[in-house]
Amino acid sequence: MCPKKKMPVLSLLLVVALGCAAQAAMLGVRPRFPMVVYDSGGTLNYDAGSDLLSIDATPLAIKFPPPGIIDAASVRSFTIRVTVDGTGALTGGVPGDDLVLVGDVDVVPFDGVMDYEGVLLTGEVVQFGYQDSGGPTDLYDFRFMVTGGALADLFSGQDIGITLASETSTFADDFMVDFSGEAKGTLGAIDMVCALDLIIEGCVLVPPPPPHDSDCDGKLIRMTLVYTGAGPDATSHSQDPKKVDVIGNANGAQGVSILVANKKGKRIWATAEDVMTGDEILIEAASAKKKKKKKKHLESETKVIIRNAAGETIEEVRFHTSCSQPLFLGDQFGSLMVTSMATKKGGEITLDPLDDPQQEFCTKELPVMAPPNCEGKVRVLRLRYTGGGCAESDHTQDPDKVVCSGDADDATPVRIIAFNAKDDPIVNVYLDQADVNLGDVVDIVALAGGRTELSPETKVQILDGSDVVIEEVLFHTSCSQPLDLGDKFGSLEVFALDTTEGTVAEEYLVEYTYTVTNSSDFVTLANIIVVDSEFGVVDGSPIASLGPGETVVLTMIQPLSQETTNTATATATGSAGILEVCTAVDTETITMAEPPVSPNECDTKIQALLLEYTGPDILAANVTITADKFDAPAVYAGVDLTSGTVLSSPSENGFTIDALAHGQTELGAKTFISINDVEEGIHTSCSAPVIKGEPAPLNDPKGDPSPNWRVVEFTQKEK
Repeated sequence: MCPKKKMPVLSLLLVVALGCAAQAAMLGVRPRFPMVVYDSGGTLNYDAGSDLLSIDATPLAIKFPPPGIIDAASVRSFTIRVTVDGTGALTGGVPGDDLVLVGDVDVVPFDGVMDYEGVLLTGEVVQFGYQDSGGPTDLYDFRFMVTGGALADLFSGQDIGITLASETSTFADDFMVDFSGEAKGTLGAIDMVCALDLIIEGCVLVPPPPPHDSDCDGKLIRMTLVYTGAGPDATSHSQDPKKVDVIGNANGAQGVSILVANKKGKRIWATAEDVMTGDEILIEAASAKKKKKKKKHLESETKVIIRNAAGETIEEVRFHTSCSQPLFLGDQFGSLMVTSMATKKGGEITLDPLDDPQQEFCTKELPVMAPPNCEGKVRVLRLRYTGGGCAESDHTQDPDKVVCSGDADDATPVRIIAFNAKDDPIVNVYLDQADVNLGDVVDIVALAGGRTELSPETKVQILDGSDVVIEEVLFHTSCSQPLDLGDKFGSLEVFALDTTEGTVAEEYLVEYTYTVTNSSDFVTLANIIVVDSEFGVVDGSPIASLGPGETVVLTMIQPLSQETTNTATATATGSAGILEVCTAVDTETITMAEPPVSPNECDTKIQALLLEYTGPDILAANVTITADKFDAPAVYAGVDLTSGTVLSSPSENGFTIDALAHGQTELGAKTFISINDVEEGIHTSCSAPVIKGEPAPLNDPKGDPSPNWRVVEFTQKEK
């Protein structure tokens, strides 16, 4: 428990930094000049009922750096009043000053004139230490923060350290009973405690979504611009530079007027007065009239005039607004940013603050990418070399689509070459990398082979140190066959996929920042070392020195694949004196996102179905499944259909039938299942609900339960 009485901010910082836990050992205080010696006639008493620890003694002398020794004269007293609980933990002080030193001091050459008089020093307790020696003399020490007194200036930038030896002591390492003893020792200056602060923050570097052509789809009906006042230097967009012009510079001007019109200025889309930075201007086609006719959409070019309070034009902006030029939320044209738009085809869209490039965003969750991971076309395939050989292959591609021969047999280092499997001889190489060690990750890049995406089949060769092929793998890389994270093709494991639909990976990079601050007003810290429990010494440390109030930010980027808690510890060395080494600790946890929850009932088009047979047993059955949207059926020849049989195939991505395996995105309204030429129609448009764990809905009568098939799982077309 920390001190109960109200303490100055600095004292609170010290208490927080050092803690108030029971001190089973001494603090290690080493007082130095100016130093006060107090005598063995002093007393120490502890009252277990009130938790009050009292010391009363007589100061004998004050020692300054040589050559002077100053004798105390007149009224002299030295008192300490603090509270310590039954566990030996310091719980605080008392009302008023916890430490009071009184006396009159005559400095050498002892001329009889008192140089310091009355209350010489006062303080508030910060720390307490004790040690039961097992003999008649027990030891204690204290740290106090200076709060006043005639000698306070001599302690500037320092704390008060006190050592105490208690002879004839009755203390038996027990604060549950009263004890007492004599008191003698020294009081002197010590360095203020190291006030070291540390904050660790981790941010997952999630790849951005794949770019699209434009947010502007069809005709632009209305849009919102935010006035930023940032001027031409802030311009950032994807339009043809010839279509955009920024003249002048608003330069952060406030209270401006803004006019928005078509190219010739004859149609006024919007006007606004007394506009401040951050204000919005709504531009709407319907607001402009010409010959009593409203416009349904903005014209191809829009002009914005910004005038200052004196009516002078300070900035003029021209940009394209017909959607024939790309226009994105967040685009900046001079002092204006696009934050919303409504288009004929795209509807209403608004800039999410998290998407604003001027806003910082930090996510602390690792994405969970449920299969299928391969969608669209593969641009980059990242593989980890495992050395496990063909026997380690583990995937759901059609076995006829995969060929593996040889055995790398943990060879390391190796050379890896990847190319279009149809290249004979090899023409365009996606990858040729030597010195690949076990566990290394390599990238098969379509562009390196002169293509925008990988060929349907890719061949990879693994060569030993003599450039002899020791393993060769051919597998499918067009997404028409499943290609998921963790799939193994011989000695190669799928580590990440960059496709036209986005990026998925087994590991994601996390950027860690370590903010180290010296919160002390006086003490310079040296040799600050930051250590991360997971990654070791952080790049950039040790920091040679850190002055009072200074901050240094260190960064480190590390890959993570699972929830991880990092404990960062900063250790610093202060000036000579007590607690020369001080530490600060902070933790950060990167979690795993919750996997997407599959709906129990479909609400859009069915993409794939996994079905369980519930009808009468039929041995060596031939099953053909045909969907509305594609001609090529899913065929199961010679299967034993018994109640409870789940019909699935690697060629259908583990489902009974999957539109993706046939180059489509949905099954269509009807799917026909033929068993030995006896056909049954299943409705798959969701107008009759498809529900997990329930019988599949018949097509005729529509929605009636199928007597032969139960829905185990399904996926849906993206909305």
